[in-house]
Amino acid sequence: MILNHFRSNRPIAALLERVVSPVTIHLGFRADLDLSTLLANAQLQPLSREKVNIPPIWSLVTCTKN
Repeated sequence: MILNHFRSNRPIAALLERVVSPVTIHLGFRADLDLSTLLANAQLQPLSREKVNIPPIWSLVTCTKN
């Protein structure tokens, strides 16, 4: 299971996330983390993805190893 904020697919939101990411790293997460790249590099297959807070910016991703 992975809990994090993942980069948006919307271009303007993704740009904003890249701008604030250097600050959010000090808070314990990356605002510009790309889920697809992370899963591919870790050889994980997503089983589910659900938003877990309000506002819905954090996702809980359940995965299995390829």
